[in-house]
Amino acid sequence: MKLIAVVAAALQLVPVGGGRSLYLSCRGTGTPAVVFDSGLGVYSGTWLAVQKRVATQTRACVYDRVGLGTSSPAPPGRTSADLVADLATLLQRANVAGPYVLVGASFGGLDVQLFGATHPDDVAGIVLVDSLHWDFDRRIEKLLPTKLALQRRDELGLNRERIFYPQILASEREVHAALPLPDVPLVVIRHGIPFSTAPGWPSRAVEQLWLALQNDLANETPTPGSIVLAARSGHRIAEQQPALVAAQVEHVVAEARK
Repeated sequence: MKLIAVVAAALQLVPVGGGRSLYLSCRGTGTPAVVFDSGLGVYSGTWLAVQKRVATQTRACVYDRVGLGTSSPAPPGRTSADLVADLATLLQRANVAGPYVLVGASFGGLDVQLFGATHPDDVAGIVLVDSLHWDFDRRIEKLLPTKLALQRRDELGLNRERIFYPQILASEREVHAALPLPDVPLVVIRHGIPFSTAPGWPSRAVEQLWLALQNDLANETPTPGSIVLAARSGHRIAEQQPALVAAQVEHVVAEARK
């Protein structure tokens, strides 16, 4: 019975206002707590292998934004500012005390950057896992033929979060306006396997852009962060090289404790 109670306490649906509830799962104990934020349309299970490793060192929490997993359905038109407000409320109401080490993958990296820039006192460290940069979508369209650019926009909109291309652009503008990040330990993990080799896709130019912007992400804190190459991974690094991601998260936790 005690084990069941512990498991039930670790898995929660937490009301965050507006009739919405978010799924939250925390493992382990210790501070700073680590909070993981997933890519666009990707539910919290993507972090499971990483979370299990990190939870041996400190409290590790995953959650689902609205529209994902068992969280409430998503209303349309939401941007990172709305998602960060939900996350701040979630952590407060679930009694997950800060400051936090925030870990964000892809679109979730925008949320992490915005949270860090707008809640600097609540952040102890940041890990960006193949995170979007605030200028990526504007600049990639200059590299793509019109047909591929429009196809990419349509594909980005195929998610249960009802976040479409205009909301992605708006989220990137929100991050740009809010920067810089606080002076906390920062690690940027980038993929080693290129995005796409579809006919007409300018793979080399896109990868050069991605690399340049990942380098820029590492300079969003006053003390520049480090860049780690996930050589055996495409964009889904947490699933393809979870031990590497966990090791970098644990490194930032250790730095935050100093």
